[in-house]
Amino acid sequence: MEIRLLSNLDHAEMAEIGRLRTQVWSSEVDVNPQSIGPEPWIDPIDRNACQWTARDGRRLAAAARLTLHDDPASIPYHVAFQDRLTGPGPYGAMNRLVVHPDYRGQGLAHQLDCLRLCHAPRLGARQVVVVASGRRVQALEALGFENLGAPNQTPELLRTEQPYSILVHRLQELPDLG
Repeated sequence: MEIRLLSNLDHAEMAEIGRLRTQVWSSEVDVNPQSIGPEPWIDPIDRNACQWTARDGRRLAAAARLTLHDDPASIPYHVAFQDRLTGPGPYGAMNRLVVHPDYRGQGLAHQLDCLRLCHAPRLGARQVVVVASGRRVQALEALGFENLGAPNQTPELLRTEQPYSILVHRLQELPDLG
């Protein structure tokens, strides 16, 4: 499996990531179908984000995004974090992690989380935030994230089977992510 940080993301690569997001998330019970945009699922913020991909040969197995924000109001799902973030920014936001079902259980999410967490200080982030549910919460806590509890309601989180949590990593000391 080759995992890499994409630089100068081209349209074809971004479209492939968008198609993977749409394919996987369309069948997830925790995703509000109204939040799924036109295929492929690409956000305007993707243009300025750090994007990682994991490939099994030519097949895209997983992707993840890290964005940097000086203003908490520009963080994706910022309403979920409203008045919950303390301490200085800039803030790194880990989101849009997607793993194809054929590749789940192989540690790709953990690898992508570690890469994004290590990269955030290089961008100037002083904290990293994420919204997660299910087993992801425990995995992120094991990496040093603090669970701040349930997020404020957002349109994307209206239809959920599992409770969501917002988590923050203050980046003072990163764990051994090897």
